[in-house]
Amino acid sequence: MTKFAPEFKLNVVVRITSVFLTLFIYCLSTFAQVCPDSVFTDSISGNRMRLQVLSQTDTLVHVKPRPFLALAEDLSINALVVSFDYFIGDREWARVSKNDIKRNFRLGWEWDDDSFSGNMFSHPYHGSMFYNAARANGMSYGISLLYPLIGSWSWEMFCENNRPAVNDLFATGIGGSAIGEVTHRASDLVFDNSKRGLERVFHELAGTLLNPVRGFKRFFSGEMLRYTPNSKGKRVEPKPYHFEIGIGNRYIAELSTHPEFGRKYYQNIPALDMTLEYGDHFNAIDGGKTHPFDQFSVYALMNLASQNPTFGILDISGRIFSRQVSGKKGWDIDYGFYQNYKYVEDYQKEGNLRSGFLPVISEAASFGAGLYAEKNGKTPMSNLLMLSAVPLGSASADYYCSEKLSGIHDLFPEFKRKYNFGSGYSIRENFHARVNSNLTLGNRFYFMQIFTFNGYDPKHVVTHSNSVMGDKGYSISLTNTLYAHVNLSKNIKFKLEYMYYFRNGVYDYYENLKGSSHELKTTLSYSI
Repeated sequence: MTKFAPEFKLNVVVRITSVFLTLFIYCLSTFAQVCPDSVFTDSISGNRMRLQVLSQTDTLVHVKPRPFLALAEDLSINALVVSFDYFIGDREWARVSKNDIKRNFRLGWEWDDDSFSGNMFSHPYHGSMFYNAARANGMSYGISLLYPLIGSWSWEMFCENNRPAVNDLFATGIGGSAIGEVTHRASDLVFDNSKRGLERVFHELAGTLLNPVRGFKRFFSGEMLRYTPNSKGKRVEPKPYHFEIGIGNRYIAELSTHPEFGRKYYQNIPALDMTLEYGDHFNAIDGGKTHPFDQFSVYALMNLASQNPTFGILDISGRIFSRQVSGKKGWDIDYGFYQNYKYVEDYQKEGNLRSGFLPVISEAASFGAGLYAEKNGKTPMSNLLMLSAVPLGSASADYYCSEKLSGIHDLFPEFKRKYNFGSGYSIRENFHARVNSNLTLGNRFYFMQIFTFNGYDPKHVVTHSNSVMGDKGYSISLTNTLYAHVNLSKNIKFKLEYMYYFRNGVYDYYENLKGSSHELKTTLSYSI
């Protein structure tokens, strides 16, 4: 259970975000200028899609699989991180002794009490580096899935003086592979060995920010400086993609009063968001073969206010395999199996890190069956319905470590976990209709129910040896978002979205609580 530094200050967040976005947008825009014939409009969504076209002399680079080198790099990532934390960060938990390692094997696994962002965002990101170490060394998608699990297990057992956390193993090992495959493919859009000069520098920096492991590997292998005019150095067959970035405002407000606070919360938050649509749902409708994550979608949101979580949302859904058919009455249907990763965090601006009735949702490990259907015609439309199993999810805790409601925080004030772990299922539905060339209407529905199987019983003595998932019971999280997108020009959109959030906590040892909040978001976005 890794400990992480506090939230970035506002100016640091803005600077890092600005550099990353400037580089990424510059690289994609540059490619668009070089290959204007690679741009087309998707008839269903109306989005401007781009497809990187390779010349006849440019072939994909196939890397010979190096499983043992990938494993060595996995372990090296852990060694570098723990060394930094020990020698530079002076972290107490990085002072690992032989006795700590023996205890880890003797006592086994527990549920830890680290922060929501640390457990459900930072650990999956750490796992993506393990995964990309394998992909950069020529390993397939399936084999690469093992490397985040190996990296996480070795970290938990040997790199901390805390007991190993089962939630970290799932979040790092499974959630990391979803982020890893997305960054593997996204960075391949950016890296380009046929560029030179300042343009090449921008490409290398942007690709390395997206995929640090591949970037550093390119540096040490010399590929970062290698110029090949007849080869871009692509490792993934190019797929059509749509990328857009937006800036706007979120007005969020509770509709119910949480008993811990005794008042309703509201705030206006400036935010920046990004959307990446990659691939085509019907790339094999004529009998071709699909590959894992040859179609995926990513939505990310960053809050531009220091009192709010830096990363508010990261939502990934990647198709692993599918069966595609042409249905009746003009409908095309894609039956697919997906891996999902979902992270949503809001908390009240006073800095107590408790959410009340604001959304706190995670699917760190999630796999589901989905049915996507689309129809062309006077009003093009599409619909995605998905049912997923969630081995590891989390949602807001109403009582766990609440000083006011349960008193447990009085015993262990160092506890930072304000959410429950659980296992369960989720349902997604996304309906999209293109009314005309300038107006798109739609609705996104999300439902998750997770069950927390063990928790503190207030009638018994609580000790640190009691490792629990949170408030015993189950939690229901529901969001429904209505949206309207208006094209103001070829590349600029105005987006208006209204989200309703409902949460119901049903507990074995405490009073049940349910409440709701809503959000109105306005965004001006630019499409690459």
